Amino acid sequence: MKRTRIKCMSIKRQHQIELEKPIRELLLKRANGKCEKCKQPPDWRGLSPHEKIFRSHGGTLTLWNTIMLCGTCHDLAHGIHNHKEHRILEAQDE
Repeated sequence: MKRTRIKCMSIKRQHQIELEKPIRELLLKRANGKCEKCKQPPDWRGLSPHEKIFRSHGGTLTLWNTIMLCGTCHDLAHGIHNHKEHRILEAQDE
């Protein structure tokens, strides 16, 4: 049986998560339990923040730069197109 490695979170990342808690709560409240793109309740992955300007490009987790997306829409936002659900959502966007 294959063992799964447990990743340890750095102290810097733990601190960043603590600082982001208030903004994440505001984002979840704004989303009102639904994906801000497709307006549907989230799948089993829940809602996750997606920065319009990625952090790697200088973006930050702020109300104006971040939307809460369901797992399917978040995959689409990152160019992952491997589920039949994606084809349905893409058809709705057209």
